[in-house]
Amino acid sequence: MVSLLRSLRPSFDLKPESMDQRLRTRLTRGEFTGFALGMAMSLVFIYRGSAGDDFRTHIAAFHGDFSNYFYPYYFLPMYGAFGLLPLNVGYCIMNFINLVGIWLGGRIFNGKTAIALLSYQTLFMVFYGQTVGILIGGLAIMAWAMHHKRYWLAGLGLFLASIKYQLAIPFALVLWLSDDGSVKEKLRILAIPALVFAISLIVYPLWPLDLIHRTTTTPLTYARASIVLWRWIGPIALVLWLPVIFVPLDTGHRLVAVTSAAALALPYMQQHDLILLYCLPVGGIGLLGNFGYLFGIFQYQALQALIIIPILVYIWVFFDHFRSRANLGIAPVSAQESDNPV
Repeated sequence: MVSLLRSLRPSFDLKPESMDQRLRTRLTRGEFTGFALGMAMSLVFIYRGSAGDDFRTHIAAFHGDFSNYFYPYYFLPMYGAFGLLPLNVGYCIMNFINLVGIWLGGRIFNGKTAIALLSYQTLFMVFYGQTVGILIGGLAIMAWAMHHKRYWLAGLGLFLASIKYQLAIPFALVLWLSDDGSVKEKLRILAIPALVFAISLIVYPLWPLDLIHRTTTTPLTYARASIVLWRWIGPIALVLWLPVIFVPLDTGHRLVAVTSAAALALPYMQQHDLILLYCLPVGGIGLLGNFGYLFGIFQYQALQALIIIPILVYIWVFFDHFRSRANLGIAPVSAQESDNPV
C-alpha cells in the first residue's frame, strides 16, 4: 500500500533525457489495459448503434453541414479523409489516435498514463468520438520537440493541438515562453500553424467570423456537462488567472496551474477535457474522475461535481510551489525573475 501511494505522487521531471527514457519504456499493464478497453468499448458502442455522435457531426461538416461544428476549418480535410472510410472504421481509427495521444502526453509530461487511459473521461471521449487525445498528443509533440531543438516538429505539434484552441493556446503559450531558444528558433514553431491558417482563409474566407457567430448563437450541445465555475459566477472566475500569470512558477507547476485554471475559468469546458490534467504531474487525483460513472444515478450533477478535481489541483499546485521554495530556503522573487514568466 505504501509503495502504491508513493507511485501516485506527482513528480515534476520534464528534462529531455527523462522524457526520452519514459518514451522508451515498454507499455505497463495499466496502459495496455487502457488501450484494450478503449478499443473494445469502441466495438461495443458500434454494436449498440450509439457510437461517435461528435465524429459523425464533424464528418457532416466536411460535406457542408456546420450546424454543430466548433473546430477550426483547417481540420475539415482531416475529416474529409475519414469520410472516405466506412464510418465505423474511421471512428475506430480516430479513437486509436486519441488513445495514442493520451499515452504520449502522459509519458512526455510525466503524468499517470494508466489512470488517464482508464478514466471515465477517456471512455466518454471514445463514446462520442471526441478529439481531446489529439490536443494532448499535439502538446506533447510540441514540448518534446522544443526540448530537443526540433522547432519545425514543434510547430506541427502546435497545429495538431489547435484542434481545441481554447485549451491549446494558454498551455502552448507557457511552453513557447519557457523555451530557451532564440527568437528566430521560436518563430519557426509558429510557421506551420500560420501557413495552414492562411491557406484555410483562402479556401474558406472569413471562417473565423462564422465560427465566432456560431459559438455565440448556437446552444452548446451537452452544456450541462460543462464543469467550469463560469456557469455559476460568470466573469468573476477570470480572477483565478491572476495567480497563474503573476506568481513566479517553474514550468511544470505553471503547466498544471494553467490547465486547472482553464478547467475553472474558461466560459465552457467539458468534463472529458480533464484528461489533459491527468496527463500532467498531478499524482493520482485523476482517480476521482471515475465518479463520473455515477451519471447513471445523479445524471449531469455527477459530471458537474467533477469540478472538485481542478479546484483541488489549483489549490495544491500553489501550495506545493511555496512549500518547495520554503524547504529550499528560497526567498520570494518577482515574476520578472521567474524562469518562465507568462
